[in-house]
Amino acid sequence: MNLSQKISAFVCGSDCNDEEEQSIIEFGISILLSKLLNLVTEIIIGCLFSMLLETIIFLIAFSFLRSYAGGFHASSSSKCYVFSSTTMVVALLIIKYVDNFFANCIFVLLGTSLCLIFAPVESKNKSLDIIEKSVYRKRTVLTLALILIVLVLAFFLHIDMLFKTLSVVLLVEGIMIFLGKILNIFLRKNRNTLRHNIR
Repeated sequence: MNLSQKISAFVCGSDCNDEEEQSIIEFGISILLSKLLNLVTEIIIGCLFSMLLETIIFLIAFSFLRSYAGGFHASSSSKCYVFSSTTMVVALLIIKYVDNFFANCIFVLLGTSLCLIFAPVESKNKSLDIIEKSVYRKRTVLTLALILIVLVLAFFLHIDMLFKTLSVVLLVEGIMIFLGKILNIFLRKNRNTLRHNIR
């Protein structure tokens, strides 16, 4: 029995005879534990780089934008953990060592463009209908606008750390959206091929 199963059994107690309900609770707990592990690992990575504040700002802005814009998702929790940790390391390295205003402007332009062109991007675990796509699109644009406003303020107030961090947030999310779009096209093509072979 793994940790999520033990916690779900404790939450349900002896009164719960509904296996479906317990499996739903177990799934929710496993997702929560996975997210918590990712968060703790990313905070530790930030501390190791002596960039805790940059890490917190990155995670907050990235999480808000990604929740509406979507993007690439790994196929398992273990792959997601490795991918998220690697992404955090790469992002912090860029923030730390790319100290060039024009490079950061390119990050902003590229990331914003990819978000505006492709968002929202579905995943296999989160499909969107027409209304949801419209709502998520509007929220993506609003979130982008807020990030860009803060970026402009950071530039004029000479808060370089904030400017660089948010520019990398846009770059990373833009890349995630592009990868997610490519993956969706590939999966759709595979499904169509499979249907054609069955016929």
